[in-house]
Amino acid sequence: MIDVASQPDRVPAMSMVNGRPVAAEARLPARIPKGAIRDMLLLASIWVASLFVVNPLGDFPLNDDWSFGLAVKHLLQTGDFRPAGWTSMPLITQTLWGALFCLPGGFSFNALRFSTLVLSLCSLLTVYLLVRQVHPWRLLAAIAALTVAFNPIYYALSNTFMTDVPFTAPLLAAAFFFSRYLQGDSDFALLCGLACALAATLCRQLGLAVPMAFAVCLLWNRGLAGRWVIRALVPLAVCLGALLTFQHWLKGTGRLPALYSLQNGELLSALCTPKRLVPGLAKHIGTALLYLGWFSLPVMVLVLPAAAAVRRGRRVFMIAGGVFILCSIIVLVLTRGPMPTAGNIVLAQGIGPLSLRDVHILNLPHVPTWGRASGWR
Repeated sequence: MIDVASQPDRVPAMSMVNGRPVAAEARLPARIPKGAIRDMLLLASIWVASLFVVNPLGDFPLNDDWSFGLAVKHLLQTGDFRPAGWTSMPLITQTLWGALFCLPGGFSFNALRFSTLVLSLCSLLTVYLLVRQVHPWRLLAAIAALTVAFNPIYYALSNTFMTDVPFTAPLLAAAFFFSRYLQGDSDFALLCGLACALAATLCRQLGLAVPMAFAVCLLWNRGLAGRWVIRALVPLAVCLGALLTFQHWLKGTGRLPALYSLQNGELLSALCTPKRLVPGLAKHIGTALLYLGWFSLPVMVLVLPAAAAVRRGRRVFMIAGGVFILCSIIVLVLTRGPMPTAGNIVLAQGIGPLSLRDVHILNLPHVPTWGRASGWR
């Protein structure tokens, strides 16, 4: 069982690195946290049991994963990587991963879906270890892992071959290893973090976010000495260089999808047009904050009372509470309901886009909504 009461009861000893305080315990060799194996087995059991309820079997595509499945099928049949024309991400990592699971029995969407489920389980366990790495409270780590795994969007996408989960899994692994390096200066952790960040970047371009964040954190904690500057920039340079090289190869060999650069072009256009940039940022940042607050609520239930109990954290707690109430009022006024919406992500009919022609194109109300009890009108 997960120990509810195993909260930290002391502050770790501090040492100095380049004039900056560093927790002495954080520089010890990597080891499995106490009770982690038992907790992870329990979390994995809960997650696997949920799949028996969902029953994610069926040799058919879901959402847009038919297009990603075509890249895997073409690779298996010809040995050539050639993504579909409207693909807008590198996709090579996911294609190779999906092909690996199709080798035993041939191409099928069941095999592709299983490949995503494996990565989703890995993400669940990685989140647990990542939280335990920075905080010893086992219940907090378990709730954080379950919050990610059973996020309604993430869980639904775990049962598809969409790119979200195959991208998130190596991204979380990269964050774990980079965090491990920041705590202990382990070259092995740095190399593992680089490999995982590279895998994430070659799945979706946003994978560059983790090596960028790592560079900032390392320079902030260690200073601007040459040794740390090199170690901070190498992961970012390798990932960026690999991405640009891969894109150049796609273009030079006629494999670059027609819509690959569409979103990049739209972003550059928005950055150069202040009239589009400011309203766009306000809209998307507001939506992102709403979803972040909604999805992180189970973790906040544990964290905020602890923060409020600390004298120096009471002001932060009160400010956060005030911002929450203000944002809730704004949402109620603007959306006329408590549920945040963002295009085809969360709808009155459920999760994900409605791809039926009569609903998606003709806008006919043929699909029932959740009803007023859920907050939708």
